[in-house]
Formats: sequence, structure tokens, C-alpha cells
Amino acid sequence: MEILIVSRHDMVRGPVMRQIMTTQAQERGLDIQVQSAGIEASSYVLNSSLLADTMKAMQSLRYNPQPHTPTQITEKMINGVDLVLCFNERYLEQIKRLANHSITDICLIHEFAGTDFEVANIDGMYRTNWILNKLSTACLDRLSIMLQPF
Repeated sequence: MEILIVSRHDMVRGPVMRQIMTTQAQERGLDIQVQSAGIEASSYVLNSSLLADTMKAMQSLRYNPQPHTPTQITEKMINGVDLVLCFNERYLEQIKRLANHSITDICLIHEFAGTDFEVANIDGMYRTNWILNKLSTACLDRLSIMLQPF
């Protein structure tokens, strides 16, 4: 199964959740590939202090942060995956317009995970990564059930 996580700039939340989900899926033995992309990735200027804070926060959760280059979302990316997970309603609506009648499932992350956790842009980095870890676990719990053979 291929999953696309969509955030605004594909700089913090999307790549962090991609890495957490990928690590957790591997630990569970699930055949899941995770990508991330941003609605406005091409307009974002990298902030080195933000990146450093993200790396420290991921390490505090015992993840080994990997280098990442922001990716601008495209219609081809949406149509090439099984599931698109978005962080908020605004991104969801933009993705649906961009998908142009795609049959790909497009959902809000917290709704797919069955939680009320939402990650705001203003959350502190450690809290954000803690929530992303919880959301990833809940999404993978649901995907594990969906991927079980009948």
C-alpha cells in the first residue's frame, strides 16, 4: 500500500510523520510505502533552526531523523497512491480539487486515525512530534486491520 502525507510546506509535519510511519510499518512487518508532499512546498525557504529543533524532537522519541527535501504535490502523485492523508480541511479541499476525479482515498489524518489529535502549526516541536507519533500508531493500527487477508 502506498500512502501520501500532505502538509503545507513538506518541511516538518509531513516528513516527520512519513519517517515515523515508515519506521513503525517496518517494525510491524507491513508492506507500506509512505511519501510526503506539500501544498506550498516550492515556496518555502528552509529554516535551519526549525530543522535543528525537529531533529532534536525526533531523537527524543528515539527516531533517527533522515535528510529531506520538500516536494511540491502534483496530480500524478495523488493518482499514484492508495491513500492520501491531510493535516487539515483546507489541504483536504485543495487535494480533492487537484485529484481531478481520482479514485484515491483522501482523508484527514486525525479522522482516519480515529482520534481527536490535530497538529497545529503553533504547537511546540516536542508536542508536535509526540502527536505525530500517536497519529502514526493509530493510522497503522487501522491499516493493519485493512491489510489482513480474509
